[in-house]
Amino acid sequence: MISLTSIATISTILGGAATTYAGVRRVTQKNERLRERIIRDVELLSTLPPAAASRSGLESHIDDSVRALVTLQDTRAGAKTDPFILIWAAIFLGLGVGAGFLAVQTELPLVVEVGLWGFAGFAGLMSLAATATARKSEKDDDSKD
Repeated sequence: MISLTSIATISTILGGAATTYAGVRRVTQKNERLRERIIRDVELLSTLPPAAASRSGLESHIDDSVRALVTLQDTRAGAKTDPFILIWAAIFLGLGVGAGFLAVQTELPLVVEVGLWGFAGFAGLMSLAATATARKSEKDDDSKD
């Protein structure tokens, strides 16, 4: 029978995985959000009259945003490892450790424990595979496109 402790452990693991996933999505979509903001600012600039006092401030803001986008892309292109793959490796490692911990700490039927250990092994292998492929090759370099 599943105890309250195991339910708390499972909810902690799932909550941590969901939070990590949300963080990964936020980081990985920074380029797109910045690009969309620049597009909206350029559209706004085109609606302003040429003599508007706020026009020069908006143009300066657009220039700063474009520079920030280029810097962000250069930083990502120059990285030797892909941080997003490493984040996924950490997620798989955490899930595997959590499943193993759950299998050790609870009195579950043998079939469930074997399934948890199998999942822990699978998550560990996925973590190792992700870590092994996190190194960027020259053909993956976005700056060469």
